[in-house]
Amino acid sequence: MKPLFVTSVSDYSGKNLLLTGLGRKMQADGYRINFFKPLGNRPIRYQRTLTDADVAFFREVFSLKKQTGPACSVLLTEDLLERILSGGWKTDLSVRINSILQKMSAKDDIVLIKGLSRFYRGSILGVSELSLIKEFNWPTVAVGRLTTTGETIDSFLGGKGALGNLLIGVIFNYVPPAKINYLKKKVVPFLKKYKIDVLGIIPRSTSLESVSVGEIKEALGADLICGQEQTGQTIERFCPGTMNVESALKYFRKEKCMAVVTEGDRADIQLAALESNTRCLILTSRLYPDDIILSRAQEHNVPVLVVRDDTLKTLGKLEKLANHIGLDTFSKVKEAEKIIRTSVNIRAIYKKLGLK
Repeated sequence: MKPLFVTSVSDYSGKNLLLTGLGRKMQADGYRINFFKPLGNRPIRYQRTLTDADVAFFREVFSLKKQTGPACSVLLTEDLLERILSGGWKTDLSVRINSILQKMSAKDDIVLIKGLSRFYRGSILGVSELSLIKEFNWPTVAVGRLTTTGETIDSFLGGKGALGNLLIGVIFNYVPPAKINYLKKKVVPFLKKYKIDVLGIIPRSTSLESVSVGEIKEALGADLICGQEQTGQTIERFCPGTMNVESALKYFRKEKCMAVVTEGDRADIQLAALESNTRCLILTSRLYPDDIILSRAQEHNVPVLVVRDDTLKTLGKLEKLANHIGLDTFSKVKEAEKIIRTSVNIRAIYKKLGLK
C-alpha cells in the first residue's frame, strides 16, 4: 500500500478538488484506492451513522460503499471536546491510526489521506498533523490557494522546513489566468532552488465555483417556495441586495448567473433583481415574500429560497459552499476530475510514490 497525504497551507485551498480528481484518475489507471481522514472534524449523520462529511463524500465519489470499519480515527464532536477539556479522554491515536491502515493495506494499492490544513491542527487530540506525517512517513502534497504570491511561497517554504523530503511537491490552486505564466517562469524555478517541486498550477474555474440551486437549498436548509423545476440550474455568483434600488438595478444588470441574497422584507430589491439576469432569489431572516414577488418570480421561472440566517451570515455560508467540493456539491465532481487531469502532473506523483 502506498500512502499519499494531502494537506493545505490555508482553509479552502482545494484539498477535496485535488483528491477527487487524483483519486478518480488513479482508479481509471487501474489502481485500487481507499480514503482515510485521520482526524475527523465535520461530524454528520450518514446512512444512520455518525461520521465525517469528507468520509461520506469520498465513499460515494470513489464507490467505496462496501468499505467496512472506520475511515477516520476520531471524530471531534462537541461532546468529545468537553471530555478533552475536562480530562476525561485519553487515547493513543497513533495506535488506532496504525490499526486502521493495516486493515486497509491488505487490499489497497493507494490510500489517499486527507489532512485538516496547517500542521498544528489536531494538537488538542494529543497529536498534530505534522507529528502524524513524520511518525508514519507519509509522502505529502501541499495545496495552496493563491492569495498573494509571496504569502503562498512563504507557506510552502515553511512546509518544506517542517517536512523535509516528506514534502514531495506543492500545487498552486485558484490561479487567475494572467498569473499562470508568471508562476511558471518565476516562481517554479525559485522553489526548485529549495528542492520544492511544483506538481501543478490549477487555474481558477468559474464552473468549479458554481453551485446548483438544489445544492444551495440543501446546504442552507432553505425552504424552496417557487421554481422547483429549476433546482438543477447553476449559480456562479452571489450578490448582496443591501444597497438602494437604483444602485441595485445597475449592479444586477451587469452580473450573470447570479443569485441575489437579501432580506425577505426588501420587496424593492427583489423586484429589481427579477428585472435583471437573476437566476435565484435567496431571502433571509425567515421572511417570506409577498404575492407580487412570488407571482413575478413564477413568471420568470426564478426559484425563491427562504433561509433562517441573516444576509451577512448567509453570504458567508455561500462563499464557503462555492469554494468546497463535498456532499453538498456533487455537480462539481466531473469538472474536478477534468481540471486535475489537465493541470496536475499525475505521472510525477506516481513516480514519487514508486508507482508505474
